[in-house]
Amino acid sequence: MATPGWPIRALRVIAAALCVGIAAWYSPFLAAVSWHLFHPRARVDYRGLHVLVPWPWTVESSSDEGGTAAAPQGLSLKKTPPSMDRRLTNQSIFVTVLSPEDGVTPEQQHETWLDIFRATHPGAAFDNRTPAAVPSGTSCLSARSHWNQNGVVWTCISVRNGWVADFEGDERDAGVFFKIIGGLKR
Repeated sequence: MATPGWPIRALRVIAAALCVGIAAWYSPFLAAVSWHLFHPRARVDYRGLHVLVPWPWTVESSSDEGGTAAAPQGLSLKKTPPSMDRRLTNQSIFVTVLSPEDGVTPEQQHETWLDIFRATHPGAAFDNRTPAAVPSGTSCLSARSHWNQNGVVWTCISVRNGWVADFEGDERDAGVFFKIIGGLKR
């Protein structure tokens, strides 16, 4: 006597739904894995800068052009939580190149950038001591996050080398930020 096929089909549907659910829950982790599989050097080139993208950080890629999808204003690196758990937050690093401005000295450009950073973080306690070595000619400034006790925001500017980099995320990942800016090369 033949066994009915519906229990086996039902088990297959349940198993498939379970696999899809698990893949969806861990989709940020899977996105990081796939990004690094397709970028084995873990570096991207942005307007003459060679930017390190360490694990599990990613940069959005444009499948149309086969290159990095970066706004002309800068390159955004993201670190997403490994799962869709909403209690965990994204972290970001933004790198951009500086363009020389007519009538503005590099020192004025440097001070203007730091003034903008101070203005966008009113009431924050600022600190210019870096927890890691930075390239020569680089100035950094940090502000504590108001909404996350472990959160910190950093900005570093190197007028001499022609770049600005910002970090927003957990204080324990600030070392990754300093590793990235330490390797910014033209």
